[in-house]
Amino acid sequence: MRLLLHFTLAVLSAACGASSFASTVTTRSFHSPALGRDWSYTVYLPTGYRPDAARIPVLYLLHGNNGDANDWISHGHLQSTVDALIEHRDIPPLAVVMPQGGTDWYVDRKEKMETAFFDDLLPEIETHYAVSTQRAGRMIGGVSMGGFGALRYVMTQPERFCGALLLSPAIYVNEPPRGSAARRVGVFGERQFDPRIWHELNYPAQWERYMSRPYRVPIFIAAGDDDLAIQADASLLYTHLRMAGSGGATHYRRRPYVGCLERAAAGRAEIHARLREAAGAGTSVESAALSGARALHCAHAAIGRGRSTAPSRPSSVRGR
Repeated sequence: MRLLLHFTLAVLSAACGASSFASTVTTRSFHSPALGRDWSYTVYLPTGYRPDAARIPVLYLLHGNNGDANDWISHGHLQSTVDALIEHRDIPPLAVVMPQGGTDWYVDRKEKMETAFFDDLLPEIETHYAVSTQRAGRMIGGVSMGGFGALRYVMTQPERFCGALLLSPAIYVNEPPRGSAARRVGVFGERQFDPRIWHELNYPAQWERYMSRPYRVPIFIAAGDDDLAIQADASLLYTHLRMAGSGGATHYRRRPYVGCLERAAAGRAEIHARLREAAGAGTSVESAALSGARALHCAHAAIGRGRSTAPSRPSSVRGR
């Protein structure tokens, strides 16, 4: 998953070019009552950010199993990528919050991580930073384990988010493969993996309730085709969402994600065209927040292993 993160963000950064934009990345800790301990997160703030200025959109990014909140910065080069996107006016200034998730899979099992996210982290961020407190300016995304968490949060509390970004989400509909970390981290079972707990917490168990509620969340799904299990379940999720026919837009793209920067540079014009299409000037607050996800998603178009096939336009569904 770190390769996916690295190439998704680093390639886009290379395609956008170097940036002289100033911004800040800081790590902060606070006491989480739900966790019963101090909890840390890393936050990106765009150039010109002022705590007394108007609130800006915010994107929450959840890392993968055995990952680290700072992977988005150190491996994914998120700061330079977002700087460049803002400087080129492909997206508006926004904050990015990256909490430490450990190996908790963002659910209330080993620790009350899900409760901590909503009851502790969101108030912490919205109190200390001038970020949106409204659904229209709040988005969530994640990679692998983080994709599992992001999808769960969107389906259990869709009134909180205007959009979601899932990068190779570990959302196995049946059971995780034998090699999956989900089987050995002590989250889905006390001493050994318990399929019953997995199914209770995975997104299919939230489906009927989600579909019965008035909110629909646009979702962008990207899966690398080096991981057949994740690719198959990501595609299945897209199919289910499309067949359900709800409002908003759902996009799915399957792309190989192990590639080279030379191929990324060759796809520079393609990326910029997609970015301009995804995040035009004068967009609404909701679409502006979503443009960050679209930009990251578009990076897959320039990544491949020697393939010359042009990226296809992602399908969209409206009236879901």
